[in-house]
Amino acid sequence: MTNWQREGESLWFAKLPGVKEGKWDFRALVVDGRLAERACYPATNTLDNLGTWNLPLLPAVAGHWERKPTHEELTTMPYDPKDIPATLDVRNAEVRMYHMWAESLVGVATNDTQRHALILSSEPAWPPGALNRRKYVIYNTREGMTRPGQWYLDRTAGRLVYWPRAGEDMAKIKIIAPTTERVIGLAASVTSRFSASPSAA
Repeated sequence: MTNWQREGESLWFAKLPGVKEGKWDFRALVVDGRLAERACYPATNTLDNLGTWNLPLLPAVAGHWERKPTHEELTTMPYDPKDIPATLDVRNAEVRMYHMWAESLVGVATNDTQRHALILSSEPAWPPGALNRRKYVIYNTREGMTRPGQWYLDRTAGRLVYWPRAGEDMAKIKIIAPTTERVIGLAASVTSRFSASPSAA
C-alpha cells in the first residue's frame, strides 16, 4: 500500500482501485509483519440484538429446529435504536453474531430504520435471538475506529483507512493487503470398494 494521505489528526487513507467497484475485498491487513486490528464497534464488550426466535432446539438428526426458520427470520436482526449510529454505512458493516457454540460473520444489505432492524446480506447459522443468545459486534466501520493500530476498508469510497500506532511513519511503513481469496484448496473423492452388481452365490 502506497500514496498515503492524511485525514484529520489521527487517520490516514490510501485509494484502492477496484474496491469501490466490488472487484477487490479483504478482511485482513499486515502492518510491518503484524496482523492489524480491524475496526470493531463497540470498542469494548458487545451489543444485544432484539431477536425473539424462541422455538425449541431439537437434536441434529431431527433438523435442529421444531420449524425451519425462513430466510426473512434468519436475515432480520432487530436492534435497540440507541445501539446503531445513524451514520452506519451498511456497505462497509459486517455483523459478528455469537451463538451458543458457534459464530456467524455476515454482511448487511440494508438498515431498516423504520423497524429498527439490520437486514443481513446472507443467512447466519442461527436466527437472531435463538436460545436467548443475542450478543453481536459490528466490524469494519468508521465508528469502530477508536484506537491506534486499527483499520477499515471503506468500500463506499474505495479506500483503506488506517490509524498508525505511536512511532509508525506512514512514509516508511510496510502495509500489505491480500489479493487472493483462497491460498490452499482441499478436495477429495470417494471410490466405492463394492461392486455395483451382486456377486454370484
